[in-house]
Amino acid sequence: MNKFTIASCISISIFIFSPSVFGYSLGKTMYDVDWQAVILDILTARQEHAPSPEQADETEVQPVEIAVESGATDGDEPPVSTDESIVVFGEITSINPFTVEQVEFDLSGAVIETDDDGPAAILLSDLQVGDIVRIEGTRSNETSRYVADRIFVDAEVEGTITQIDAANASFTVLGMTVTTTSSTNFSGAGLPGGLGGLAAGQFVEVTGYMTSGGGLRATRVHLEKAGSDFSVKGIVTAVSAENRTLTLGSLTIDYGNAHLDDFGARGILVGDLIEVSSTTPPPSKLAWQVDEVELESDTDEEFESAKLRGLITALPALNLFEVNLKPVSYSDETVFECGSAMDLVLDAEVVVEGRYTGGVFVAAEIEFDSNKSCEDEHDDDGKDGRDHDDDGDEIENDHHDDNNDHDDDHDNDHNDDHDDDHDDDHDDDDDDD
Repeated sequence: MNKFTIASCISISIFIFSPSVFGYSLGKTMYDVDWQAVILDILTARQEHAPSPEQADETEVQPVEIAVESGATDGDEPPVSTDESIVVFGEITSINPFTVEQVEFDLSGAVIETDDDGPAAILLSDLQVGDIVRIEGTRSNETSRYVADRIFVDAEVEGTITQIDAANASFTVLGMTVTTTSSTNFSGAGLPGGLGGLAAGQFVEVTGYMTSGGGLRATRVHLEKAGSDFSVKGIVTAVSAENRTLTLGSLTIDYGNAHLDDFGARGILVGDLIEVSSTTPPPSKLAWQVDEVELESDTDEEFESAKLRGLITALPALNLFEVNLKPVSYSDETVFECGSAMDLVLDAEVVVEGRYTGGVFVAAEIEFDSNKSCEDEHDDDGKDGRDHDDDGDEIENDHHDDNNDHDDDHDNDHNDDHDDDHDDDHDDDDDDD
């Protein structure tokens, strides 16, 4: 029950001097106003808006609920996640420890896949130095430890060698020109190593970086026993929906009886990155009848940190270009190492670091890997900040040397002056004698 208190009197006095109180005009005198009606109106309004006793009790004591995550104690701040999602596209450079593009991963809980359809029969022992992989995982900002969740690996071409060009350190498989380098890893039973160990008719599995001309720069060549699965990746350059044929590199593909994977209702389009596979090799002149055509696509997930190595396969347009057939965007804030935006030319090897969103690498830094002298200098500059300290020491030493020179000059001048004064005094003494 509300009581008429001093606060109520104050409220009444305020209403008296207000321009309008419940419709009462200030033009009326105090004696013209029906004060009992005014007070009754005020109390009625307060009664209508006043909480019930139960509500009042609840209003006086309002418990505050704080969601505390597991691991927190009373009075502690809720813990903040320290894991950062990361994806790396690149070459395996070490198996133990497992390293991709200078990033060491813990594989204890990782799932290894050969395509996006799910886990396949592949073991960690099947992975080799030189394999190109996509590895997804997390990085702890507290410990800087990288933990892999998923590894995707798939060869760019599997088939029979039809031609070897020793002069250009290359060979041809399923119409694709494969170029080798001094860093290409050759493996497989009976393979002595190097391009000299290969011969036409051998069945190989090759991984590497796609080139702008539709070829492949091999990072690993694995000699296998004659296989029954032939496959090759590439960009569709022509397609006939009516004849159900397409052009892939130098091959004409007949997909009339093939299973189309991941295309949906849109069908195959020029510019698609696809993989075709068959249990039979392509004929020498006729179209190659394949069993499956798969649309190659990267993950749709978002990653806070991303790293990509490869060759530039499409020139920049509106701050977008392609590395290993994957879209990369850059801006005025992107840092270029060992080059500039003018050096973004076809088949230049680059390492992109940034984030991955909407299927695009958003570059925070782009490093040109082909400039070895700059890369070595860049690596040396980053060694524990020693060079920076050395530069500081050199500056300090130079300053110290300058001070020494200044001191020496000052001492020499002082000594010369002193000697001159001494000689003059000696001469004066001789004159006096």
